[in-house]
Amino acid sequence: MKRTFLLLLIILNLQIFAQNSFMSVDLIPPPPGELNFSSFNNAIILTNESDKSVWIKLKGIVAEKTDGIIFDGSTSAIEIPPGVTYINEDNAGALTMSYNPDYRETIIRTGNAPAGSYTFCLSVVDAELEQPLAKNCIRFDLEKPSPPELVSPLDGFIVEEELPVFTWTPPMPMVASSEVRYRFIIAEI
Repeated sequence: MKRTFLLLLIILNLQIFAQNSFMSVDLIPPPPGELNFSSFNNAIILTNESDKSVWIKLKGIVAEKTDGIIFDGSTSAIEIPPGVTYINEDNAGALTMSYNPDYRETIIRTGNAPAGSYTFCLSVVDAELEQPLAKNCIRFDLEKPSPPELVSPLDGFIVEEELPVFTWTPPMPMVASSEVRYRFIIAEI
C-alpha cells in the first residue's frame, strides 16, 4: 500500500513537472555600460513549446550586489503563442513597477544606472493560477568608461595645420564588444 501511494505521488509530481516544463525563458544581458528600462527591450525571449497559446505574467527584479533590489516589476496577463516570442514594449502588457528611490533619481537624471554588479531575475508565471512556469537569472557588471582626454595637440596649443590630427586617450575600462566613436565640434574662437 505504501509503495503504491509513493509511486502515485511520484507519477503525479512528474506530470505536474511535465505540464510546467513547456515554457522557457532566456535573457540577453544589457549592452555594455547601459542599464535602463530600454536595455531589456527584446532582451527577454520566451519559448512556448506547447501547441497552444498560454496566458502568463512576467515578474522581474534587478538587484545590485551591495544595495539589494533596486527595481521590481510585473506585467499584466499576456498571451504567448506557441514558438519563440521576444518581449518588448509593444507586447509586454501593462507594467507595474517600483524602484529604489536612490536609483530612480540617478536613472532619471543620467538615463542610466550607476556602475555596479547587478543580477536580473525573471519569472514566468501562469496568469490565472500564479504557478511558476519558468525562471532565469543573469549577472552582469556595469562599468562606466572614463571620458576621453585630448593627448595632442595639447590644450591651448594653436594649430596652424590645415588638417590637424587629434589623439585621444581610450575610454577605460575598454569593452571588447563595443565600438568607440567620438563626435566633436571644432569652432573658431
